[in-house]
This record gives sequence, structure tokens and C-alpha cells, in this order.
Amino acid sequence: MSQDKVILATTEVIDGIMLPRESLVHAAAAINGKKAPRKIVDHDPCSIPLGKVRAAEVVDIGKTAALFGIPDETHRVATSIHEPSGISIVEITYPHDNRPFVLHLAGETDAGIAVEVDPANFDSFKDIKAFQDLAKQNGANEKTSLMGRRSLTPEPLIQFLISDPVLAGVLFWALWRGERFLTYTVDATARKAGDAISDTISARLRSWLENFNRHRSQDDRAATSEIVVNVDPQIILITKGQHTEQQTDIGIQSLAKQLELWEPLLHKADSITFVRESKNEEWMFLHMTTSDGKVIADEDSYLRTITRREEIARTKPVCVCLKHKVTGEERHHETTAVFTKVDEAGRFEVKFNSFPQDLEHWEITGYSLLSDTKTTPNEPNA
Repeated sequence: MSQDKVILATTEVIDGIMLPRESLVHAAAAINGKKAPRKIVDHDPCSIPLGKVRAAEVVDIGKTAALFGIPDETHRVATSIHEPSGISIVEITYPHDNRPFVLHLAGETDAGIAVEVDPANFDSFKDIKAFQDLAKQNGANEKTSLMGRRSLTPEPLIQFLISDPVLAGVLFWALWRGERFLTYTVDATARKAGDAISDTISARLRSWLENFNRHRSQDDRAATSEIVVNVDPQIILITKGQHTEQQTDIGIQSLAKQLELWEPLLHKADSITFVRESKNEEWMFLHMTTSDGKVIADEDSYLRTITRREEIARTKPVCVCLKHKVTGEERHHETTAVFTKVDEAGRFEVKFNSFPQDLEHWEITGYSLLSDTKTTPNEPNA
């Protein structure tokens, strides 16, 4: 292993979770396999993959085992214009690793919906359990699991992994039938079938998102919804919005329009990602991964990812001191902030990444730096 290796996981308790050595061994084998994990900025699903994890190994250090990996962000970019849309796109290649990317739902065969949330988005494991128990009480048959983003600025994120044969059939038709959008808009039978399954699944996702928003840590950031549909190529739908109904509507008519627009590139895609701000907007192309290990992305999104990476390098955990405007009560809010040097005198501009939801009732009186070790909910003692 080269000197640029980093620790990806250990058998010690981190973020309230302990991984057995066997899990690290399986993870190393997967990383060294035929597909490469993507390296994205701060585990943000709206970021463009800037690299891959090239190799991994498990090393025993005393009583602890550690999984070491080699993340490599070396990539080359070629720019062109996507003629049907007029959008400037980039083709990203990775000279040290031409493996295709690991996809969500790899090997998934069960029909249904799997839901993943991040422990970092909850104040305690009690809140996580309440989130999961409510679904069971409502008779839901979806599976829940926890993701480990290890993000410095963990934005609220809920991920839905959908393996539904009816939805997959509708989307497969939308992917490969000629004149998809025109056919969908004029064919009443196709539209009825597509809208029915879309509405049914969207309602289930909406109940999960409402449940998530009730139990997650509360701040002024809206939750991001990521819907992953198990079809070939895999379709990923990302929505950032303030209201649950904006985030869980699949919107097959808009999706069919976009799939027709990007059809010339789909034949080499193994996943394609679209993003929107609300259900009233059209889905917009974000990026696709290809079977030969490349990424094709909207150039503006690629440049935003580069800027975001630079911001993360200047981001530190902080504790913001607040004072109530009426009662004078004091409180603290832990978040992160981006520090930008503005002059030679050493002054910095500080941009906080989140605030409490009721910030209008409070004023900021100061802040202090915290340890770089990110804290997340601690699992209660047995």
C-alpha cells in the first residue's frame, strides 16, 4: 500500500457503531473487486464523483483491526455540448482505475422498498428507534437500515431503494421505447399505468419522509430525498425541498421527457441521476456513470462540486452561542462553518452551515471551535 492510504473503518466503537473484523475483511474484498466505490465530496449525493477508492486492506494494530483504503481523486475532463439540450457536459475518466462504479442495490432481489437513514441526522438512538417503530406500527413492510456517511456536515438525507417489478416495468418501457415522452402523453393506457404506480409508491415514500422529519435533529436545513429505482440502467432521483409532497413525487411524465432527451448516451450508462428543487419543476440531468468506469456530468454541477471540495477543506466544527431576544436565555448550537480569509490582517469570513429552526427569536453572540472529531448519537449502554 502507498503512503496515501487512509483509515476507512475500524473495529473500535465509532459513532455508536462497532464493526466486527469480518465486516472489514468483506469490505476490503469488495473494494478490491470488479467495481470501485466512488469518492464524492462530503458524501453529498448531489456531488459528482471526483475519484474512486482504488484498493484496500485490513491491518491489525494491537487489539484493533483497521480497514485502510487508497482514495484517488485523479481524473481527466473532456468538455462538449449535448446537442439536443444545448447543455455543456463533461466526460470524466480516471486514469488509475477504469473499473465501473459500485451501484446501489447491487444484488438486490427482494421486491419492496428499503429505507436508509444516517445516525448523524438524529439526536439519539432512541429517536432512530422511534422512527423505525412507527413504520412497524403502521404495518409497513419496508426494511430500514443505517448508512455511515462519516460526513463533516451531514445534511438531513433519507434514501429510498426501490425494487418494484411494476415500477421497473414502467420505467423500462420509458427507457427504451421510441418517442417516450410523446407516447406517454398521448397514450392513455400507458399514462394511467405509470401514474397509478407512481402515486402509490410516492404516497408510501411521503409517509416515511414525514416520519423522518418528525424524529430527526431539527435545524433550518430541508431534508434531501434520494430515490433509487432498481432498473437497468439504475435511475436515481434527488429532490431538495421544504415540503414532503415536493420530495417524494416520482413524476414519470417529466422523467420520460428527460430519458428521451438523453437517450443517445443511455446505451453505455449503468446509472443516471436527475435532480430537482420541487415536484413542480422538471427533472434535470445531474450525471450518469458508465459501464466502462466513466462519468458524464452537467458541467455546472461538476464545477459546483469542485467549489464544494474547496469549501470542505476550509470547514471546521463550531459551537454557536445564542441569546433569546426577549427572555435573554442562552443556548448553544453545534454545526460547522466555512472559513475564508478576506485580508492579510488575518480576518476571516465565517459561513455557518446550519442554524436552529427558530433562529428568528435568537441572536448570535459568538462561536467557538470544536474538536475535529465529529460526534453522532451514542448508543445507550446495554
